[in-house]
Amino acid sequence: MDGHNVSLAIEEQFYLVLPTIVRVVNRRTLGYLVSAIIIASPIFRVLLVIHKTPPAIGWEFLSLSRLDGLAMGVGAAILVRNRPLGMAQEQEQGS
Repeated sequence: MDGHNVSLAIEEQFYLVLPTIVRVVNRRTLGYLVSAIIIASPIFRVLLVIHKTPPAIGWEFLSLSRLDGLAMGVGAAILVRNRPLGMAQEQEQGS
């Protein structure tokens, strides 16, 4: 399996699951969940390396070890969408 297919598979899982999560949980919980994924994903990769998990098992392709980048995008969207209205108007006027 090459890197492009793995990336597409993880993105497909993400786009299938994310809308359900966004619909079911409230904004605060979504923020906590995204933060937890951003923190847990690199920790998971480090633990796999520390425990000398052989790459032949394919741990580098596991979704949890690759979700931090996607979660950062969701986190950025949450921050932009939830910024105070006055802040958005000031930025538009400054442009």
